[in-house]
Amino acid sequence: MKFYLVVAADGFTYEREAILSWFEHSKRSPMTNQELENQELKPNHAIKSILQSLAESNKDEKKFDEKSKINGDKEK
Repeated sequence: MKFYLVVAADGFTYEREAILSWFEHSKRSPMTNQELENQELKPNHAIKSILQSLAESNKDEKKFDEKSKINGDKEK
């Protein structure tokens, strides 16, 4: 499942579809309840990059664990 992460005027990161749904009934921040200056959404490239790195790291760790099991290595 892929999410499109965006930053709203309150500075918080949201999944795009979720915040758009929120904006249908509110002009306030879901985090602070303060009225937002605008409903502009900007891509959050930093969080996207961090999540991609984490996902890649987890894939590498799983590959290592699987290789260790195949080779009969045991954790001490």
